[in-house]
Amino acid sequence: MLALDATKQVVAERILVPGVIELRHIAEAPPRLGEYLLVPFMRPKNLGPLIQVSQGWMMTHGMAVVRPALNAPVGEGQSKVTQVLLDDIDYYFAGNDGVAFTPDGRRAAVTSSDADTVSILDTAKLARRLQQGPAEELADRLDSAATFVVARLGTGHNPTSVVTSPDSRWAYVANRLDDSLTIVDMAQAKVAATLSLGGPKEITPLRRGEQLFHAAKYCFQGQFACGTCHPNSHLDGLAWNLETPQLGRDRVANRTLRGIRETAPYKWNGHNPDIATQCGPRIAKFLFRSEGFNTQELEALVTYVNNIPLAPNRHLAPDGQLTEAQERGKAIFYRKNTNDGRAVPIQSRCDTCHPAETHYTNRISTEVGSATKYDTSGLLDTPQLDRVYEDAPYLHNGEALTLEEIWTVFNNYDTHGITSDMGKEQLNDLIEFLKTL
Repeated sequence: MLALDATKQVVAERILVPGVIELRHIAEAPPRLGEYLLVPFMRPKNLGPLIQVSQGWMMTHGMAVVRPALNAPVGEGQSKVTQVLLDDIDYYFAGNDGVAFTPDGRRAAVTSSDADTVSILDTAKLARRLQQGPAEELADRLDSAATFVVARLGTGHNPTSVVTSPDSRWAYVANRLDDSLTIVDMAQAKVAATLSLGGPKEITPLRRGEQLFHAAKYCFQGQFACGTCHPNSHLDGLAWNLETPQLGRDRVANRTLRGIRETAPYKWNGHNPDIATQCGPRIAKFLFRSEGFNTQELEALVTYVNNIPLAPNRHLAPDGQLTEAQERGKAIFYRKNTNDGRAVPIQSRCDTCHPAETHYTNRISTEVGSATKYDTSGLLDTPQLDRVYEDAPYLHNGEALTLEEIWTVFNNYDTHGITSDMGKEQLNDLIEFLKTL
């Protein structure tokens, strides 16, 4: 999190909230509560074997309670951060998203967008809970929510935002995927009404698929949905320790879902031939630890995933014209000779594995020397390069944090293309071209 000095227009402090992702909304407590901040988050256990799902401890959801360092000199603030979980011991509330306080400060509301739930919090009880143990222990305690959550109320599909009325009586929850508002009586902690916003009467397979994509109820104890690991239909930037025949091996980076319709096969090992296989029995057995989606639901989900579009390319001019650096990079991408005139073997040319006509993937598994002793195979699926600038970290295990590191750190023996003859300027030009794809 960044604390900004609005007067000087500089970053006053970088507030670290360790071990969490998906910090999307923020709410400031009323002055009588001390003006602290509530920031919902998700805490992934991505480096623990995914078999932990069935033990109820793969992803947890909670809030950061941030007490800003007020009036501290720029760069010297030391805001205090305490993490507290919103999950119960035997059920989880995925997709913590929107958050709001009532103006009188007595209650707060937090939406769980993948659990179709809004949690009503008693702020006085929350304050007491924060004093009941060291901050470093509260972050892992699943018995906290029972001490300050007044009620868990069902909402419509995918509640993403919440606001409260000036008199503190009502909360209004926006349900993104069924075009409705859930109106909550905050004093009685119950749903007072649901207001339709006039959405379509017929739910298309595409719309139904998006609802399923954001439904955590299919996972054991509601720990996560497809959208939990793929926020905004993209990726979470993490590497995960999936279950393989040799437990603990084959750590793999998450991959984007944007524009993947014509890029089969799937998974880093290329073993899943289509989206139905990827999102059907595989998810049920290895991720959700449940029965998963039925036939009709899976068809709708596949329809949605197959229609996730690529984002507009912010590195490419509207008319498609390349800059001088991008043109130089394009020449390097398609080059057939090294700087000293040696022929680049066809299997080492960029466009051999990444042909433009198939979304810059040859759709086969290739060995490029990036496997480690913790991988059971060196053959890896060739990823598509469309909008590759959005897809960090890179390589199958996420070890390369930037595009540059793919070649400067992890290609010392020219096994992933011939790059050892390039200077920094040439490599920069190549990366500038890749960003246009």
